[in-house]
Amino acid sequence: MTQHFLLSSKARTLSSYEIAQLSEEEAYDLLCELRWGGKEFITCPKCGVQHKPYYISTRKQWRCKHCNHTFSVTSGTIFANRKKPIKVYLYALMEWVNAVKGLSSLQLARNAKLNPRTAFVLSHKFRKALLESRDMKPLSGVVDMDGTYVHPAPRKANKKADRIDYRLKGNQNSDKRCVMVTREHYSSEEKASNALHCGAKRSHVFVAHTESQSVVKNFADKFIKPNTQINTDESTAY
Repeated sequence: MTQHFLLSSKARTLSSYEIAQLSEEEAYDLLCELRWGGKEFITCPKCGVQHKPYYISTRKQWRCKHCNHTFSVTSGTIFANRKKPIKVYLYALMEWVNAVKGLSSLQLARNAKLNPRTAFVLSHKFRKALLESRDMKPLSGVVDMDGTYVHPAPRKANKKADRIDYRLKGNQNSDKRCVMVTREHYSSEEKASNALHCGAKRSHVFVAHTESQSVVKNFADKFIKPNTQINTDESTAY
């Protein structure tokens, strides 16, 4: 059986403890390394040219040689126009990422010593960054597709006389939703070339009111390439 990712050493390459030990200058260099691979060749966020721009050491900013745009390491990111030290943002991000079961904004505020409203906005900025960086290209090869209903019906009453038949359309929960998932497999060549290529390669998730043929067809036409092998269950929707 394949080892769970959270049990592997790759899940511990960077920790909140290591971020907390950094100085502000080290945190600044780390963010430059994560964004551009260093401080030598830098990509201008305005014109997109990668070169060695002029460095303004007193302001820790660069000025592009091509478009004359002045920018910093946080320009064009969710940390633009920041008011806190970079170390605080990196620590908050590390706490948020490592919380595999989720992290409330109030707990993040306590861990990073932030105002609750600041932690709330920061958490939503993290989520927005994930949403905007999604790879939405259509899936191909071998794809699994299935759906599950969330919040389908309340618990049945103890007395049989008080029970309601939730199978009837008039009694169904209006908040019921179907979460549908498509997962693309690694090809045989990809598995042979890299032992880490196991499980799902990419996944698409969306929420619908029902798992019907029209919903499944619209989703498949948009996110699955033609001539793709699709594995599903025996639902009539497929």
